[in-house]
Amino acid sequence: GGSSLVPAGGSCNQGINSQPNGYLTITYTIGTGVASASNTGPYCEGSTIQLNATTGANSYSWAGPNGFTSTLQNPIIPNCTAANAGVYTLTYDAGGCISTSTTTVIVNIPVNPTFNQIAPMCQNATVPNLSTISTNVPAIQGTWNPALVSSAVVGTQTYTFTPNAGICANVATMNIQILPN
Repeated sequence: GGSSLVPAGGSCNQGINSQPNGYLTITYTIGTGVASASNTGPYCEGSTIQLNATTGANSYSWAGPNGFTSTLQNPIIPNCTAANAGVYTLTYDAGGCISTSTTTVIVNIPVNPTFNQIAPMCQNATVPNLSTISTNVPAIQGTWNPALVSSAVVGTQTYTFTPNAGICANVATMNIQILPN
């Protein structure tokens, strides 16, 4: 025949086919692969880092801080520490086209909440509301268990403060002494 297709930005050289039966050779090359690396952070020390790569590659190769390497598409790093913070590089092979992408992992060190200690209380005294006790860092929100001080039982009672999900802070306790009347 006498037709040709020239891709945008490409070229086409006219030639003569001397074969008895015409033939057509099509060479297709995948364009530059686009690597997309991400993570689900920021993370709190002790949590699990999740690295993510876009799908469609023939192979994946990750490298990062603290000697980290992986050939998984979406590797995880359990029980992370501050040494795992930094830039992770993904090398991505999409049909012979190699590219790279990076993602930065942030690992926060948990805060230890402290509270204004409640003074010893007399048995059956007015009960303070623990939810009003401030922490050393105002941004730390959480719940007390049990929620209210019971002054009916004599002795030392332990109350546990658990930070809300997504807050990088440790669990804390407060002991309150209940004195006999």
